[in-house]
Amino acid sequence: MNNKICRYCGTQNNLDYIYCKRCGKLLDAETVAQPTSNAGANTDFTQPNVNAGAKTDFTQPSGNPPYESNPYTNGSPYNNAPNGNPVTPEANPQFTPIPTSMEGVNTEDVAIFLGEGAPKYLPIFANLETGRSSGFNLLILLLSALVSPFFAAFWFMHKRMNKLGLFIFLVLAAFEFGNLIAIFSLLKDSFATMITTSSVEQMASFIMSEIESNSILSALSSVSQMVSIAVAVLSGIFANKWYKKHVISTIKSITAENEEGYKQALVEKGGTKNALWVTLMIVTIVAIVVLSIIYAATMVTSVI
Repeated sequence: MNNKICRYCGTQNNLDYIYCKRCGKLLDAETVAQPTSNAGANTDFTQPNVNAGAKTDFTQPSGNPPYESNPYTNGSPYNNAPNGNPVTPEANPQFTPIPTSMEGVNTEDVAIFLGEGAPKYLPIFANLETGRSSGFNLLILLLSALVSPFFAAFWFMHKRMNKLGLFIFLVLAAFEFGNLIAIFSLLKDSFATMITTSSVEQMASFIMSEIESNSILSALSSVSQMVSIAVAVLSGIFANKWYKKHVISTIKSITAENEEGYKQALVEKGGTKNALWVTLMIVTIVAIVVLSIIYAATMVTSVI
């Protein structure tokens, strides 16, 4: 009898399985191979026959501790060690117990929705559920503050929180492009004076003095900096909480005629997606380049 091979972890599954018994990912119908002598030796998930209409029952892996890093189950095995005994915080202070449900949603469904991000975010969600952690996201804070505040917007869009991500992106873009246009306009007016300076240092000093003397540009720059800091700090504090809320509310909104359709919808609406934020990043870079070329051409033409 042939088996389905999971393209994510390479585990062989029965032909009637829809989701991988090891990693819980959706199986490709066309990925079929002959079974090996080890097939089924390490059955990490148990699944009933899907055609029988029974509910998929995921159980914990038996050979990949710690179990908080592979949380795909709907019962107490979430928190069991390889010998079947429960792992307690007293025995392992770093252990994060995973509840069987989160805000009325089966944790198994949350894990399927999260996809490859489940090992990372299920413990975070569990800590938020029990109040053991504030869910602070240091990565978003640092990258938004030190690299670009647009990182926060792109992160939310990557997690398919498009409304929030787009809102942050548009607010930041309005200030950034406002700053850019104001600076270009100032440089255009001062271009004739700039080209008469004798050194790069004098030119830079002249530009800075012109910017500081322009009250509108100074005010716009100050407000833009405050908005960027606010985005970085608020995203760092609330990103994981907002993501958990998004996951739970999206799962609750999914309706399907049968269990198979429900699981399929979890996979399709969950996980991550890069198309939107990558497109916006490319458009932003292109817009900045085009705007710079237009202003540079205008300044050169005004002198000529």
